[in-house]
Amino acid sequence: MKNLIYLILLLLLSQVVVAQVDRQPNSVQIYEQLLRLKNTATVMYVAAHPDDENTRLISWLSNDKRVNTIYLSLTRGDGGQNLIGKEKGPLLGLLRTQELLEARNIDGGHQFFSRANDFGYSKTATETRTIWEEDEIMSDVVWAIRKFQPDILINRFDHKSNGRTHGHHTFSAIASLEAFDLSGDPSIFSDQLKFVDAWQPARVFFNTAWWFYGSKENFEKADKSNMIAVDVGAYYPMQGRSNNEIAAQSRSMHKCQGFGSTARRGRQIEYMEFLKGNAPRKIDGQMTDIFDGIDLTWKRYPNGNIIDDLIDEITSAFNFENPSASLPKLLELRKKMELIVTNSQLRNRKLQALYDIIKWCAGIYLEASSSIETVSRLDSVYLTIEAINRSNSNVKIRSIIYKSTDQVLFEDIELIDNMDVSRRAQIEISENASFTTPYWLNEPQDSIGMYVVRDQNLRGIPESPNDQVIRFELLIDGHSLAYEEPITYKITDPAIGEIYRPFIIAPPVTTTFPQPIYLTTNAESIDVTLEIFAHRANVEGVAGLNVQEGWRVEPASAAFAITHKGGRQVLTFEIFPPNTEEKIMLSAYADIDNNRIKTSYQVVDYDHIDKQTAFLPTEVPIENININAPAMRIGYISGAGDLVPESLRQLGLVVEEIDIDNTHFEDLKSYKSIVVGIRAFNTRDEMVYFADDLWRYAAEGGNVIVQYNTTRRLKAPISPLAIELSRDRIAEEDAPLTILANTHPIFNFPNKISEADFNDWVQERGIYFASEWDDSFTPLLSGHDTGEEEKEGMLLVAKYGKGHYAYTGLSFFRQLPAGVPGAYRLFINLLALQNNRP
Repeated sequence: MKNLIYLILLLLLSQVVVAQVDRQPNSVQIYEQLLRLKNTATVMYVAAHPDDENTRLISWLSNDKRVNTIYLSLTRGDGGQNLIGKEKGPLLGLLRTQELLEARNIDGGHQFFSRANDFGYSKTATETRTIWEEDEIMSDVVWAIRKFQPDILINRFDHKSNGRTHGHHTFSAIASLEAFDLSGDPSIFSDQLKFVDAWQPARVFFNTAWWFYGSKENFEKADKSNMIAVDVGAYYPMQGRSNNEIAAQSRSMHKCQGFGSTARRGRQIEYMEFLKGNAPRKIDGQMTDIFDGIDLTWKRYPNGNIIDDLIDEITSAFNFENPSASLPKLLELRKKMELIVTNSQLRNRKLQALYDIIKWCAGIYLEASSSIETVSRLDSVYLTIEAINRSNSNVKIRSIIYKSTDQVLFEDIELIDNMDVSRRAQIEISENASFTTPYWLNEPQDSIGMYVVRDQNLRGIPESPNDQVIRFELLIDGHSLAYEEPITYKITDPAIGEIYRPFIIAPPVTTTFPQPIYLTTNAESIDVTLEIFAHRANVEGVAGLNVQEGWRVEPASAAFAITHKGGRQVLTFEIFPPNTEEKIMLSAYADIDNNRIKTSYQVVDYDHIDKQTAFLPTEVPIENININAPAMRIGYISGAGDLVPESLRQLGLVVEEIDIDNTHFEDLKSYKSIVVGIRAFNTRDEMVYFADDLWRYAAEGGNVIVQYNTTRRLKAPISPLAIELSRDRIAEEDAPLTILANTHPIFNFPNKISEADFNDWVQERGIYFASEWDDSFTPLLSGHDTGEEEKEGMLLVAKYGKGHYAYTGLSFFRQLPAGVPGAYRLFINLLALQNNRP
């Protein structure tokens, strides 16, 4: 029998996917889930951001040791960069959340968060601790520990590295160590105990590596008696690939960060340094097993040996050609498992996994789909309900219920072996249905450090709970089981086939400003357009804009009427600013059916993630700036995605995005200046050949401005003159800056620049400054973060031939969309640097 099993396993290898299972997995995948069912250990890996996690270790824990593995990322990466689009801030956090979920789908881990906002680079854990509101962030880490009840915590970063690396990184390790001491004390954050029990993990490790020691040589010399070396390079025959291959595929899901990874094969050693708790035993003076002394079986619970024995019996007799043969024992296991320690979080997770295994072994497929993607509350929608039993088990549907309103759609349906049942049902969307939007963005932040989430049970979960589900209440061989399936939007694409996307609940209308910012110059009025988008047919109402005292809008409001669902109407308003330089938030509303709607419709949609929607307040900055902005025609080479072109157009400049593949050198001569977008030399292969045209353009009298690039994976030299980039940055947005060359045109034409122009900057001064440069360059600014040495490589300008070249690490890509007046004046001066172009 074993030989037959192994033969079947080998035949199925080419069909197996890694870690997480398909909606209807094959027999090998079901068998793998059965093996996972037996292991009761849990490990929580702790770090600060998406992409901080060691996917090799997470995959090894999940696939080799088969333990329940959680990645706790304190933030969603809102403050990072974006190589694939223009999302910044909360929408970037939404994108990176989904990338983490896709990574966990591959490596088998599970994802969790705190409420911390990634507010940008921080050079010390001391600053991070303050901005993240220490009590709140510690509450979240303790909550995660109590919720998942890990036996082991593993920190990605060194808790002793304050001031030597990213403050978020260091504080994530500090928070983990402190939470280890707090989570078992019921007097700490006692309000959580209404939902979870106090929990004490057994031990904490630091996932160390040679780079924490400065060099491989230093690491070789280090005392490793408290370290455990783990080979995570295992090959998994049932999955047809190695752990490192799985990890590389998982890490490659961080696409917006440019973390596509090449798979390594063979041995790969990871080191776990013991920090605190019950120390693993040493054998010949060396720790050898991170799980030493931790019961990985169900025997940790009273009468748990019954569960272990039943799982062993099921796996040893598992029939790969007929998984349904395991159903009697699986149903018996379900009864036994329900009797085990009812307050165990792990028991509940394992029980849900068992329910899925039962469904899969019976070949049961359940689906509820709509041919309409977006609906509103109280809309009527037809659903297609599909159910099939592909086994000889006796399966009956007792009822099918739209859970949101408890509407019973169908009752008493026999599921005969391999006879598909498809029914149409009409539902009315509940008047209390939740909009399809991230829960952590439902309320405005009280501070830059934390999102506001008042419901304790929501805190940390990756996504908003879906209340648009259909409940299938089944009898399987006489046993009652219930399954909930989300309503999905399903279409058939002629080229692709079936496509499933989220079913979206939206307000009847949403409002959107087409620009990320509006600028009025020198107290002149400006026209602002507002787009009304209809999410249902035949909507009409009144819309308007809100401004603060001193500003005026005409007309005060305007009517709209849209006949077709998906239709748009554009309204135009004229805004009159005050005489003073002032920045406010411009907001919009739409009144319909006695309801005031103040939300915009934001979409994050990429091939590698599920489509995401966010209904956020309709507001953008509007600012009256005192500025001289001569008419100019600017060429812009897009890079990793930013809003600089849109921001400059607000000043009346003609900004044209250059299509490198269809642009010749002669075409460049029409531009006063050419700006290279952030990380263009990192992300665009075409810069290898196009850079020569840029340098020639500058030499013949043009003006080239290159915004920051990173030191990794440069496609071509970023300058016609010698320049070396570094990781130097000024993370304090209010760090004093000194003007080094007061008479330079950059500070005098067409706008006079003073140190006051560096007030009110956001998130940071700049990143990836130059560290060395040709003598032709003039450094124009200097500054430093608190306690650090002066840096001069943030803004360099050189005469090159008849024209100019400038490199800037200043974060104009953040400042211009945020409406920072001084940043606009400085950037205009860069664009207007005197040359012989019109």
